[in-house]
Amino acid sequence: MATTAEVLGHPELHEGLLAPWERRRLDRIRVPRRRDDVLAARLLVRLCVSRFTGLRRAPAARTSSARDAGGTGTAART
Repeated sequence: MATTAEVLGHPELHEGLLAPWERRRLDRIRVPRRRDDVLAARLLVRLCVSRFTGLRRAPAARTSSARDAGGTGTAART
């Protein structure tokens, strides 16, 4: 377990690891503490997956989805 501040302070984790749609979604969060919590959660998932799979963390690739088209993110993924 880690606090939001600990995750955001991790030297290998940064907002650039997020996909463009994730960054746009973060931009819409108006409460700074909530934005930090969401960012930390997404980065922590990437760190855990990286450690579990042994794969390096790389900037997220752009994928086509309803979110990229300005959707709400509630549409089924293709």
